[in-house]
Amino acid sequence: MHAKMFLHLFSVAVSVAGDHSGAVEVESVEVACDRECAVAIRDGQTEDEGIAMIQVEARTVSSRGSSSRTCTETYSPGMHLIQLADLQRQFLLFVPNETVQDPGGTPLVVGYHGHSDSPWYLNQAVGLSILLERYGWLGMFPFALNENATNGLGGILACCPPDCDEDCCRNGRHLNVKDGTACGWNTMGNIESDLVLADAMVDWAREHTCTDTSKVFATGFSSGGFESNLVGCHRANLFRHNSQKIVEFCQKSIEPIL
Repeated sequence: MHAKMFLHLFSVAVSVAGDHSGAVEVESVEVACDRECAVAIRDGQTEDEGIAMIQVEARTVSSRGSSSRTCTETYSPGMHLIQLADLQRQFLLFVPNETVQDPGGTPLVVGYHGHSDSPWYLNQAVGLSILLERYGWLGMFPFALNENATNGLGGILACCPPDCDEDCCRNGRHLNVKDGTACGWNTMGNIESDLVLADAMVDWAREHTCTDTSKVFATGFSSGGFESNLVGCHRANLFRHNSQKIVEFCQKSIEPIL
């Protein structure tokens, strides 16, 4: 059952939409809506046949330590490519078919991919979306940058090798060579840009989803695991880490495994 669900999740093409807050999904499609809307384009459909998705559910949530707020589940189930134009960065948003209906909101997991791979590869390799689907949690999969930081808004193919088309990329079939074109987290240098991205993603989730911001977790694959530890150290106010191992990590320097 899990394998079938996994294939189904990846059969849904990345949504395309307009947004009104500096964060946009790629290739905007004009749709007649009187509220914020999105169009989910599924395999075999044209843009005209896409499913219009508008704000269909308003919820009032109250995360631990914060005042209550009214939020709206705007995005349809599946993967969405979200671009933060102001930061020149992007991430994948995963929405399960049914989000957990907790009074505090929906927990969120941020997954960091490894060096020379991509968010698509991370999800294919470890099946995060399967677990998120099972528990009804939201997921965010940020894209790292290449050496010259020229791929910040590179779209679906941002971290994939040149010989990989969109279908190949979404299914995590190939890794990039480990050179200057590969995506990687700046774990041994100035990580400020990655911390700013973490801040922006949690802010975006608070504004655009019903995320319980007291239940935001970070995980990662290979050097992405190292990155998740770093953001856990430097953004303890955002990410919920209770492991003694994380405390020990924050107190000493560890060489990453690429």
